[in-house]
Amino acid sequence: MIPLLILIPVAGASALSFLRGFPSSLKGSVFIAATAAAFIVSVGVLLNFSNGMGVEGELFVSGVSGFEFKLDRLSLLMVSLTTFLFFLVAISGVFSDACGIEKEKEHSFFALLALLEAFVLCVFIVDSSVLFYAFFEASLIPMFFIIGFWGHGDRIGAAFKFLIYTATASLLFLVAIVYSKIFSLGVFDSFYSDIHVYEAIPFAFRVALWTACFFAFAVKLPMVPCHTWLPKAHVQAPTLGSVLLAGLLIKMGGYGFIRFCLGGLPAVSFELSKFVIFLSAISLVYSSLIAYSQKNMKALVAYSSIAHMSFVSAGIFSLNESGIIGAVFQMVSHGLISAALFLCVGIIYRRTGTMEMEKCGGLASAMPRLSLMMIFFSMASAGLPGTSGFIGEFLSILGIFQAFKFTVVCFAVGAVLSAAYMLRLCREVVWGSAPEGAFVGKSDINVWELVVLGSLAVLVILLGIFPSLVISFLKPWVGDVLLSLYKIRLA
Repeated sequence: MIPLLILIPVAGASALSFLRGFPSSLKGSVFIAATAAAFIVSVGVLLNFSNGMGVEGELFVSGVSGFEFKLDRLSLLMVSLTTFLFFLVAISGVFSDACGIEKEKEHSFFALLALLEAFVLCVFIVDSSVLFYAFFEASLIPMFFIIGFWGHGDRIGAAFKFLIYTATASLLFLVAIVYSKIFSLGVFDSFYSDIHVYEAIPFAFRVALWTACFFAFAVKLPMVPCHTWLPKAHVQAPTLGSVLLAGLLIKMGGYGFIRFCLGGLPAVSFELSKFVIFLSAISLVYSSLIAYSQKNMKALVAYSSIAHMSFVSAGIFSLNESGIIGAVFQMVSHGLISAALFLCVGIIYRRTGTMEMEKCGGLASAMPRLSLMMIFFSMASAGLPGTSGFIGEFLSILGIFQAFKFTVVCFAVGAVLSAAYMLRLCREVVWGSAPEGAFVGKSDINVWELVVLGSLAVLVILLGIFPSLVISFLKPWVGDVLLSLYKIRLA
């Protein structure tokens, strides 16, 4: 079943590329069918997942030597999030006017999205550092064209900044992989390093390899001061591009931290963990203050993503059960909440033609259903108890407290600032004064938009009330990770 996860979106992208000139309904049906099929397969894999570390296999294409894949509990969670969000993106792209794609170019747009899904899925399932890097970089290409061709304003500049920043940073990761392969170090050959292989590497070399990996993933996450590409990319990207960028692509940074910094170089991660937590605290407070000062809705949500991913990086490098589970929980939670917020902002932009908060006031009276969704997801992003946002932040802070008590104050301040800028967003957009004629003739969200946002809301509430659904699923995996880490540390 696992190879189908890759083959289905690839087949969908191939089919869509030949549908130029065909009815729009056919293009949409093919795209939805491909994403729905991938989602169903991922659910099937999830339901049949074994109680061991994971599911392993090898995929062969046209007689060429295949690539190994491996699904453990972390991979499976990210795969499920990926297929679910792409399915909702397909529904939004076909039935919502939030994206505003020209009918004659729909086949290209949908084909790029399907190809992007295949690349992202490969990132989360391959068990090879070389292939991970290949697909990690390949995922930049569809997003580059999505921003460059279908974005707003300075979309070309934003697309190139996105590509240059992330691709250049990843070159250091490539150098680390090549160095490891040439000298047969075996550091990145599997998810977790072998003790005997690891002992043979001088500590200075390990630090150099760790730094290369860390920088590549810190840019992707992103962490301050490696963040400047993200706000511009979000503001200029089309709505569905922003949904996937925030919901999935930046999560590859956190995933890389776990796989390569913790899994490949655990002793260095132990030595530098407090440095990363301290850097995450600075990133959180800085991005939160910048978010509060924004006048553009999309820029505010973009900076809020940087703030929330600071909990992820700090939780991962707390190197304890609460912190790592909280970090992964936060990745899933933020994927759902940020996707919904960017959809809401995209709908407002298509209705009003602006993203400036002061020009979009009075939404409550003009679009009550959209206003309700905007308020709910803003509060979930702020960490309202009963939502998944609260659980992710709470567990991360608990883990950070156990690892580096000094920085907890910064994370508490960051949580308060999160509530402040989200309340400001609601105050100005939902309850603010509407410019005369701003919403004349503008309709509220349609049924399909309500279905998409409602589905995300249900999951956010479900994970907020029953966090054990994720926590109990992750605990065996986290136990194995920590056991591997401490074995190497004590060796």
